[in-house]
Amino acid sequence: MTGIAAPRARLPQTDSIDLSQLGYYTAPDGTRIAEIDTRGDETGGEVVAWVIIGGYRGFTVHPAQFSYQDGSFTDAGIVQPPNPRGHRVAPGAVYLFSIDYSTISYDPHAARGTGGYGYAPLGHVRAEWTGR
Repeated sequence: MTGIAAPRARLPQTDSIDLSQLGYYTAPDGTRIAEIDTRGDETGGEVVAWVIIGGYRGFTVHPAQFSYQDGSFTDAGIVQPPNPRGHRVAPGAVYLFSIDYSTISYDPHAARGTGGYGYAPLGHVRAEWTGR
């Protein structure tokens, strides 16, 4: 079938650095994407590590595709150095980069616990990591 969008994947968050313990979204090209809560920051936000395992065609990193969302509230985050934009992840290679989501503390819906970190290629959220 064509013209039917895949449903949004809901995956668990973790602070484990063990790659076998992560909740992975598998993209159509076989690329696997996971999120690790690494630490809080001084603004009340969180620094998150994104894990990419390149699919059969590899993967090009576009940090703008990774954000925190809670209803209408969005935090695009601040990419931590070195900036991975345009980095090409080879097929089968593991690559990590971090984003500091420093405005999460301003989330007006935070008390509901409904927010999550999302991967949104082409502007459409395909995977969301929520709760622990």
